[in-house]
Amino acid sequence: FYQKAHSLNASAALVKATLINSASDLLDENNDGADDNDFPIPNVHEGWGLINLASATDNSAGFVEQTAGLATNGVGTYAYITPGAAPFKLTLVWSDFASTETAAKNLVNDLDLEVTSPSGVVYRGNVFTGGWTQPGGSADRVNNVENVYINGAEAGTWTVRVRGFNVPS
Repeated sequence: FYQKAHSLNASAALVKATLINSASDLLDENNDGADDNDFPIPNVHEGWGLINLASATDNSAGFVEQTAGLATNGVGTYAYITPGAAPFKLTLVWSDFASTETAAKNLVNDLDLEVTSPSGVVYRGNVFTGGWTQPGGSADRVNNVENVYINGAEAGTWTVRVRGFNVPS
């Protein structure tokens, strides 16, 4: 898709981010026969949801393929304009440096996703309740995938920051 539509050799991180961002939350995620969505995404039953290739390749989502590394305390800033009332989903994925088998924590490079609404409300990656990101929360120090999903985003310019919390490699 990225090669055909954008003449881009997409990285593994971009492909992973695209598949996660375009996934659909399952109603019967725990296979109990009831479409009750007892466990909204993310959860141990479905992860980030069912891959939706049609959504992933309909060219409706913006993307950034950042190939240059981000140093500790470095910041990448992006702006996105939303019309309002619709969901606004952002996914950050990076290919991390190899860890060692004996490491207490296997995340080597720790980046943080921070999204600020037009009115100044701050959302951090992977702070979810009921399948949607809640304001505030703490930065994720475990994963190389961070998501912010806003249900009914307000209209205007949203600021997205990727911060290099700890980037030794």
